[in-house]
Amino acid sequence: SFWKKAADLRKARWADVPLAMQRCLAERFVAHPDPEVRIIGTVPLARWNRIDELCALVRDEHAIVRKCAMYELGAVEPDPRVAQLAASLLPDAAGTPAAETLRTWVHHADRTSSAEVLEDLARGDHRFSIRSQAIALLASSGAVDGITRLMPLLADPPDVNWWVHLEL
Repeated sequence: SFWKKAADLRKARWADVPLAMQRCLAERFVAHPDPEVRIIGTVPLARWNRIDELCALVRDEHAIVRKCAMYELGAVEPDPRVAQLAASLLPDAAGTPAAETLRTWVHHADRTSSAEVLEDLARGDHRFSIRSQAIALLASSGAVDGITRLMPLLADPPDVNWWVHLEL
């Protein structure tokens, strides 16, 4: 059955797959007609650092495939092409996919400019998921000055939710 095959795919030892086979499997994962297989395929693609294939899946027709591909792009070797892709997708993203896109962008972006961008997002983005994620990413990067400059946000009313206040 399909579910048995999917379970077997999830248990596969992807690190043991020879390089020549990785290329072939990467193409099959991206082109497979079943979105569940494409979702499962994002994990080995990330392990093999197959950035081009993951970037292709970020544009998949199924939202869950796009989300999984973006998440896995956050684990591959930093690449400015991924930072550019994530930055281009961030304005239209919402909720958890937006937070994953931001995390992926930070992982791949230039460290010098990312702190400033995160601070700007934390200060005024219309999406609370992005604002709180930006604060969390600033904190995890050790950007104490950026967090200190955001402390006046605690004096603002928390609007509909408390995400920004809780992160600060």
